[in-house]
Amino acid sequence: IAGMLLLYMDQYSTFVCFANLVMGRNLYSFFRMSANQGQVQRLSTIFDLLFSEQLPALYSVFKRLDISMATYSMEWFMTLFSKSLPFRIVSRLWDNYLLEG
Repeated sequence: IAGMLLLYMDQYSTFVCFANLVMGRNLYSFFRMSANQGQVQRLSTIFDLLFSEQLPALYSVFKRLDISMATYSMEWFMTLFSKSLPFRIVSRLWDNYLLEG
């Protein structure tokens, strides 16, 4: 996350932005899992519900194969998709996340 922020701002601004992102209510839960397990579970439940509604065929395959959401999603959320998506898409995603929350 910090590496991508450094592409757009100086080191101090990157640190402040990174700290604010991590300390925000959604990401903080993932970085402090032992202290906020309930919040992580709530976010996981929301993700699971949206997944089942938006991609029902894929969701049923994942359920049939017993693939847990935690298997693939923790890295997505902890890196805000910066490791798993192309730079152009991550930039658009972050723009929306930072704008809408």
